[in-house]
Amino acid sequence: MQAIDGLVFACEAIRAIAAQHGIKATMTPKPMSLKTTNGLHMHISTIGLEDTNDNLAGILEKLRAITIFGIVNYEGFKRVEEDVAGEIVAWGTVNHDMPVRKINGSHWELRLSDATANFYLFLAVFLKAGMAGVYGKKPLIQKDVQKFPKDIPDTALIEEYKVTERLPGSLKEAIEIARFDTDIATWICQ
Repeated sequence: MQAIDGLVFACEAIRAIAAQHGIKATMTPKPMSLKTTNGLHMHISTIGLEDTNDNLAGILEKLRAITIFGIVNYEGFKRVEEDVAGEIVAWGTVNHDMPVRKINGSHWELRLSDATANFYLFLAVFLKAGMAGVYGKKPLIQKDVQKFPKDIPDTALIEEYKVTERLPGSLKEAIEIARFDTDIATWICQ
C-alpha cells in the first residue's frame, strides 16, 4: 500500500508543479491523437508462494472482469491492442505484449492498467483473484506465449497455448463483464 500511496502523491505533485508553471500535466492513457499511449504497469512479488501457477490461473480466469479496475475510461481501451497492453487473456515471460508477464518465479507485471485507475481497488481485486486460484488449487492450463500474438495463427493460440478469450475491447464491455461476475461483486463488498 505504501507504493500506491507514493504513486498517488507523485501524480498529485506532478500536476501541482505543472499548474504552478501554467501548464497542465495529464496522466491520461492517450493524451494526443498520436499512436503512442501511456500505461502505468503494476509490479507484484508473491513471496512465500512456492508454486505460483495456481495464483496465475486465478488471475487469468478473472482477467476480463478485473480489466475495468485497471482501465477505467474510454481512452484506456485504446491500449487494448496488439503491441501495446495486449488484447488476449494470456501471459508470457519474455513477451511484453501480454497483459500479464512473469518476470521471474515470484515477480509479476500486470500491464493492463493506466494512471487513471484506482490502484487500491485494482490491487485488491488482482490479489483476490490470485488468492482464489491458490485456495482453489486452480490448474494453469495456458502456456507461456513467448511470441507476439500477431505472429501466431488463431488455431495455434487456441490449440497450443490454450488462449480462448480476448480482453474487453471497450469500457461498456468491461463494465458488463464485471457487473455479472459474482466473485468480483463479493470481493468488492468485503
